[in-house]
Amino acid sequence: MADPVPFYLQPYVENDRNEKFQWLTYGVVLIAFGLHGIIFHWIPIYLRKQRSESSNITPRYFTFLRGWELLNVSHKFTIPLLGSFYIQPSMFLLFAAYLAIMGVFSMSQVSDITYLPRLYVVAKRISKVSLSNLPLIYVMIIKNDLVTSLTGIKHDKLLFFHKWFSRTMFTMISIHVVLASRYWLHLGFPVMLVIPPQIFGFIAFGSFFLLNFASFKFIRRWAYDFFLVQHRVFSFIMLLFVLFHNSTNTTGAVVLSVHQLVIDNILCRIIAFVHTRQSPTKGKSTFEILDEDTVLVTVKLNAFPYSEMKWWRRFLPKWNTWKAGQHVYLTVPKVKWFQKHPFTIASISESGEMKFVIRVQKGFTKKLRNKILSKGAPAVDHEKNEENEDDDVVLKATFAGPFGAQYQPLITFDSVLFFGAGSGAAFSFPVCLDLLNTIQRRNSVHDYFGRNPSPLIKLVWAIKKSANVCWFRFVLDELAQYCQEGLLSIDVYVTQEKDRELYDISEGISVSQTGSSVTIYDVPNVKFHYSRPNIDGVIKHHVDHLKDGTNFRSMAVVSCGPLAFNHTIEKECQKQRWDMEAPDIYCYTESFG
Repeated sequence: MADPVPFYLQPYVENDRNEKFQWLTYGVVLIAFGLHGIIFHWIPIYLRKQRSESSNITPRYFTFLRGWELLNVSHKFTIPLLGSFYIQPSMFLLFAAYLAIMGVFSMSQVSDITYLPRLYVVAKRISKVSLSNLPLIYVMIIKNDLVTSLTGIKHDKLLFFHKWFSRTMFTMISIHVVLASRYWLHLGFPVMLVIPPQIFGFIAFGSFFLLNFASFKFIRRWAYDFFLVQHRVFSFIMLLFVLFHNSTNTTGAVVLSVHQLVIDNILCRIIAFVHTRQSPTKGKSTFEILDEDTVLVTVKLNAFPYSEMKWWRRFLPKWNTWKAGQHVYLTVPKVKWFQKHPFTIASISESGEMKFVIRVQKGFTKKLRNKILSKGAPAVDHEKNEENEDDDVVLKATFAGPFGAQYQPLITFDSVLFFGAGSGAAFSFPVCLDLLNTIQRRNSVHDYFGRNPSPLIKLVWAIKKSANVCWFRFVLDELAQYCQEGLLSIDVYVTQEKDRELYDISEGISVSQTGSSVTIYDVPNVKFHYSRPNIDGVIKHHVDHLKDGTNFRSMAVVSCGPLAFNHTIEKECQKQRWDMEAPDIYCYTESFG
């Protein structure tokens, strides 16, 4: 039995233990994220690049990944009044383990601290352990790609962790407030609840409550701009009054959290300044209204083609280039000076232009469209050409980025299936085009190392109306060339029309063919369907095509669209993984809405 702690040393021992368990919790979480990056991101990248022309060389490891992916299937639950939720067993197990660790650390080594009642000792320990979440909350929302590059976890998933670390911390702080208040009231000293340090603590607690409440989806949908401002203001108030409440025991966590955000913001501003200064137009960008609810933004850059860089450069900011599928945070000072909104780059770096297809919703996008109209731009221009480019509106725009797109190297797969729903093609199209350009470039020099020389590539795009094709005419022109060469097939599903006569796409997109011009309807391997896509059938067809009794093949499914659309794709990929003859199936999705 351990010797009891001398009474006069107990306050110091208690503080040391509280600090130990606070940072031990923080360290355990960091190790877990690091292991995830090694096992599920970095090792697969390395093994995929070592494949032969006909097969992966390490089927056992990818069989292990297949088993893990079966735990990642999302299950939909609907709760009346609250809506639908998707739950992953792997995430449930992860958070159960995390909560168990938090609970154990909150109760460990408190029995021999007797100079205070056990209730108050536990209350103080809970507050310290909960503070381990504070740096994690802020590191999950840094915009630069340090965390995503290390772990392979997408920004939207990091945002999920940000919210749940925050809610876990709020729950533990609430327990701390209840236990500490009960202690002082039980002693008959209610005055201890109204002294300045305690008042500061209640202010921090109230600010934290408002931060958590405003993070619910219905609040963000109702008033997103208010949510952004509120988050910044109350986050500052919370951190400040946490220090005022107990600066001795909270300084480390608060200082680390603040420095993470400050360094990230400084880097973003520096890169944004560099982009603006090096731009041939000094940040002046063109804005064009494509239809009633869609805006095209073009930012000219002295860009150079993106290429896979040294591994350590993945963690550094990029300028004058970007990886296909990355996004930036765009600011238009004439619309909203301080607001930065994320938009996917719908073009590739070889073009020398960043293009953004922006769907008009509420808030910033609606004000942007109104600003363009107030500058005299035509409301709708399906027949845009070089002769009426003067109709475009020129506004100053800055951006921070690029960020994201931490997918596996697609060139290493035997088949790649792209899905896009509506404006989600802003991700799928450039990633597909970049892959085809890379294949063509490497084929020209007979470089077949680590890849299949003739992969099967298909693109499925679901849109409401055939007129929506005009959104991406700048990239469809290039994709159509690969369709003519037989390297790509495109299926366009028009879901709210019955025939093609409602809009003549020949005015929007054409492909040069031996001096003549043909519409995209006439391009080989491009098919239009006036129905909803049969996602299950498309994925199963590709899986069956790759079944091979002698070679271990691989298939990538890449999608961007609403959550429900992506969930259908993920569910079908999981279903196909149960087939032991199926290839290795890698599924990467980006969501909006």
